[in-house]
Amino acid sequence: MTDETPSPLSIPDDDEQFTPVRPFASRDLICCRACKRSNPPNRVNCIYCGVTLPDEELKSRLQRPSPRKLSESETGRSIIVTGHKDVKLCPETLSGVSELLSLSPGIVTSILKSGYSVPIARVSQEIEASLTLDRLKTLGIEAIAVSDDDLGLSRMPPRRAPKLEFTEIGATAILSGDTERVEFPWSAVRLIVSGRLLESRVEVEERKKGTDDTEITNSSETSADELVFDLFATDSAQAIRISAGGFDFSCLGSQMDLITSRNFGILLEMILKQAPNCVVDDSFSRVRKILDTVWPIEQRHHSSGIKRLSPGRYRTESVLLRSNEMQFTRYSYLVNYLSTRGNT
Repeated sequence: MTDETPSPLSIPDDDEQFTPVRPFASRDLICCRACKRSNPPNRVNCIYCGVTLPDEELKSRLQRPSPRKLSESETGRSIIVTGHKDVKLCPETLSGVSELLSLSPGIVTSILKSGYSVPIARVSQEIEASLTLDRLKTLGIEAIAVSDDDLGLSRMPPRRAPKLEFTEIGATAILSGDTERVEFPWSAVRLIVSGRLLESRVEVEERKKGTDDTEITNSSETSADELVFDLFATDSAQAIRISAGGFDFSCLGSQMDLITSRNFGILLEMILKQAPNCVVDDSFSRVRKILDTVWPIEQRHHSSGIKRLSPGRYRTESVLLRSNEMQFTRYSYLVNYLSTRGNT
């Protein structure tokens, strides 16, 4: 294993959300039974109150899903396309998928020709997932719906292990806090998903005088790039996460190097040498740009509030955090989910 980052698959310049105009006659609109407002006949749920709309023949023919970027607190269903680089995209298919999912043709092409099983949409309701799969199938695109519950993200989040102990028959993961130990034989190690955790932090301090006069007095930006892999054993769908930062590489013995990235590669090689059934998936670094379309990088904004300096003068401090850890976790668990079902 090297510490070089694979080149990510590129996204064309027309990567903005694409929403074609679809006019409908007033007689075709569907009335919501809950709020009594009119909706386009291609809606699955009411655009105003979210209630599922009546299932009528016209609506069944015209309706299309309403994919959107769900918040981390919302559960959803991801529509996963099976990657085939040699898939043939005729203009009609490309246009149909773009219109169906409100994505630009460039993004659709990148996803369908990536060669990997990646999400092309994420919806909140089961009826929308079924509709999306049916519409994609008519366009010649095979896909499956995978819910957040299927991946087990909330039930079985990754367990961090800052230390490993090796034996001839297996290994023991010592979890964070040294409160729990997880033992597994080498024969049970079946999958490792590797990648990089990227995090940036922007801090801004502003000084205000009155209501309109604002001056940035201090700003700073820091970033972190950390090697990581998730290890899955045969009898568990929960990952053991190994991160290069803060890991105790003493298990490498005499092979331990002074450089962290080299130690991380040596650690992975030692595991693979002992685990004959293990498969390594290192595709995350190549598909992460594509994943941004459906599984965007998490952003959190914190503010310390307003501090009064003197009459009429105030200071505010804010912090913006960006991290791809949840994105990597989703992809890692998706690879594991598909591998247990023979879809990879």
